[in-house]
Amino acid sequence: MSCENDYAVHEVKTMLLASDVPLSIIKLFADDGRESVKKLLLQYYRRVAKTEQERLRLHDMYHYERGFQARGLLPVAGTDEAGRGPLAGPVVAAAVILPLGCEISGLNDSKKLSAAKREQLFAIIHERAIAVSYAVVAPDIIDEINIYQASRLAMYQSLNSLTVQPQAIISDAMPLPDIRYAEILAIEKADSKSATVAAASIVAKVIRDRIMRELDQLDPRYGFAAHKGYGTMLHMEALQAYGVSKYHRRTFAPMPELLAMMDKKQIV
Repeated sequence: MSCENDYAVHEVKTMLLASDVPLSIIKLFADDGRESVKKLLLQYYRRVAKTEQERLRLHDMYHYERGFQARGLLPVAGTDEAGRGPLAGPVVAAAVILPLGCEISGLNDSKKLSAAKREQLFAIIHERAIAVSYAVVAPDIIDEINIYQASRLAMYQSLNSLTVQPQAIISDAMPLPDIRYAEILAIEKADSKSATVAAASIVAKVIRDRIMRELDQLDPRYGFAAHKGYGTMLHMEALQAYGVSKYHRRTFAPMPELLAMMDKKQIV
């Protein structure tokens, strides 16, 4: 027969919010007949289940890193880039080495996270990582060697800037044939499968977004802070109104046409 315990409901709530609730307390609350306590206990069970699900997800994200560990190849670096698709701004790549099994709650592909969550994780990654680095390749270099090669160059530069040399590297689908000091594993969608690559994706995205906000301060006509250089309607309207800036990638459509129109106007 259920009966009420000696704790007030607000005390039960406080106790169930603790990170480690003794089993004896759980059993005590489970026998409590009050609906409010039953509701609080149900919320507790759901929170515990969610926490365990996240723990298992993070464990799975070290699958490839553990594979390298089994072969004696440590540390493992992850590398990823941000900014392949935009019409303006640089491409940024980052490289991160995490302690094997380091659990950072919420760590995931940067595209699946809010800007606020990325900033939060960016700070945590820098606190817990063995090494973090990034590299920036400017629009004029992108135009010179193409975006694929620029992304690869940024990855090379970020990896070579690590203060600790990795024995293995996981990249987000990018072959890195010029790396001689480490074994390379290129995986499709590695930013959602590998913890180290996910961390690199967050670092690269946060750095690039900060750069785009700085460019917005230098030239506010295009709204870089809002769209980060992607081809939104706002951006396209600004390009039609103001033409191509020095921050744009001149080989990306519709830049060649706009530049031709600008030249024609100057001639006239």
